[in-house]
Amino acid sequence: MSVKTQKFKLVSTRQGSSILIVKKAILLISIVICLTIFLLTNIANTGFNSARRSFKAEKQDRTLKTISQLNFDKINLTEIKNTEELIKNLILTFKPEDETLKKRIYLRCCSFETFTSRAMKSRLKELESKGWPDFALANLPAYIDCKSYKGNLTFFSEFGFMLPAPDVLTGVTAPVGYKPMKDARLALSHSILEADQFKVRWIKPQVPYSLIKDVPAQSFYLQLEHIAPEVLQEFVTQFSGKTFTRIKDLKPLIDYFENEATYKTDVDKIEGIHPVEQFLSEGMKGHCQHIAASFVAVCRYLKIPARVSAGFTSDFYSEKKFIVVESMAHAWPEVLTSSGWVKVDISVKKSEAPNIISKEALAKIKQDLAQALEQRQKELLKNASGTKRVKNKDLENQNLENTPDNIEAEAADKSASNKNSRGSFLKNLLLFFAILTLLTPVIKYFDKIVAFITKLFKNKKKNETKEETEKQLEIAQDNFNEFIEKQNDFELSGKDATELFNRFLNVVALKSGPVRLEQETAHEYLKRFCKHFDLPPDKGLKASRFLEAELYGEKQFSKESFNEYANLLKTLLERIN
Repeated sequence: MSVKTQKFKLVSTRQGSSILIVKKAILLISIVICLTIFLLTNIANTGFNSARRSFKAEKQDRTLKTISQLNFDKINLTEIKNTEELIKNLILTFKPEDETLKKRIYLRCCSFETFTSRAMKSRLKELESKGWPDFALANLPAYIDCKSYKGNLTFFSEFGFMLPAPDVLTGVTAPVGYKPMKDARLALSHSILEADQFKVRWIKPQVPYSLIKDVPAQSFYLQLEHIAPEVLQEFVTQFSGKTFTRIKDLKPLIDYFENEATYKTDVDKIEGIHPVEQFLSEGMKGHCQHIAASFVAVCRYLKIPARVSAGFTSDFYSEKKFIVVESMAHAWPEVLTSSGWVKVDISVKKSEAPNIISKEALAKIKQDLAQALEQRQKELLKNASGTKRVKNKDLENQNLENTPDNIEAEAADKSASNKNSRGSFLKNLLLFFAILTLLTPVIKYFDKIVAFITKLFKNKKKNETKEETEKQLEIAQDNFNEFIEKQNDFELSGKDATELFNRFLNVVALKSGPVRLEQETAHEYLKRFCKHFDLPPDKGLKASRFLEAELYGEKQFSKESFNEYANLLKTLLERIN
């Protein structure tokens, strides 16, 4: 075996070892990458599910819409004049399953039972209820109609830690934990997000003959501290001789408030006098907080236990749902009876406030509402995943209670979450093995694949070079022929003969013909050219003699001689083809 053959085998062996090392490296790296992706994906899924189970809690770093304290401040009401303004101020929509409920809806958030020196507050909001009886009517007589209803709340704005819900709640299915509190609020473990939905069950009992409940004198619901008794005494004199033992007995008092009170949003507070005293003694002008709190104060003076509830009320019913905007925030009185709390609906007949929704724009808003709500809900659902809930710190250490419906929903969510986690794990595992299966033939035939790809690139480059050469050859050939055609009436010179010869050499080079060597004369080159293509040597000699004679001035040639010289060069070029 020759040294050259041995050397070749040695090089081939080294190349084979290099390719084997590359294959092993690719396999190892692929496995590491696949495992990393597999683990990260499962960790991410676990984290996501944990985040869902914890309701995406975060510290409160933004303002949440909610029902504020009952403080009798001025209210700035601006008419909504188009659909865009309505969507901008939209809090929620409420869709009752029973379509007969389309006159008006009240959604309670909380209640206030204690008068302060300038406002009202609740001392019960931090106290948890023992259960649903504080919400649902207890010990209802069999003859009282207590129909049950269902409905859905859909939120279009972030809201605080209380749920606006219809009276009297008997069940809730919620995306967050909750607990009923003594002040009639349904306290939530986390804030409400845009696009959140709550399913509620409630009853709407007819209790005109319910007895007003007897409560101890020290009850919160009879408290009148900070309200001057003489103002209340003067006001109730017009109702002397009347007895108030049942809900229906309150009608004269309700009628008086509806006929004599004036709804006014910009009442200035008088220094040194409680807003309730001011309302009762200064013409009964004020907004819903003044009216509700004053009615409660009068009831308490008459030994009727009462409180102020706050939330939203809406009579805007469209697309089979109630529309609730910010300016529909409302306060109303409730009276305690032997059958539970009963809402007292006071609708004053005189008002100096603008409409919540412009009458002129109402028809157009209703026409555009369905499409606007659908578009807004799509936007909220698209962006909902990026928003985290705010945690209610007041309920951090309390055991949240749920209705059976909500427990089932939570169990279903948990089951679906676990199922999704298992599905994700199996899916990622199968993906991992699928990638490895695909990589096996790639690694096995790595060298052949590389050779094939290299060949493709080479062929592509070769084709591109060939096309470029053909283009250049076409140009060179045209230049050669063009020069011959231009030689009509002229006196030949050495410059012309040399120019034609150089153009000839350019075409030869592009056609891959014999290249003229350095220091090789035209005579020697053309002789070699003819020999290469088995041509008679005299053809090349004639051309070289013409060129040398013209160059060195030994003989002057005519036009015919030049044409013969040109034809000889053409013949040589044709032989290359």
